[in-house]
Amino acid sequence: MKIHKVYIALGLLIAFVLFFEFAAHADEIDDSTKITFSTQIQIPGQVLPAGAHTFQEADANSESGLVQIFNADHSVVYAPLQTVSAERREPTGDTELAR
Repeated sequence: MKIHKVYIALGLLIAFVLFFEFAAHADEIDDSTKITFSTQIQIPGQVLPAGAHTFQEADANSESGLVQIFNADHSVVYAPLQTVSAERREPTGDTELAR
């Protein structure tokens, strides 16, 4: 039985594409944002101390909009907050936090 080089190349190409299809996606479960504040920041019902904080979706599999705020090493949960998604049509180069 003779196997053609074209079939081997095609099989390798399909395997390569399938591997990167599964491996190239970001892990949505660990979708978090780290922000460092130089001064204390007031959030509803609490004041966050100055320093690094992690904002993370409470349940990445749902569309509840619930975000938890942690300290830098995830040892303290400051607050769970209900959020509303706001997306821009054109991304900008600067990140801004609205009051």
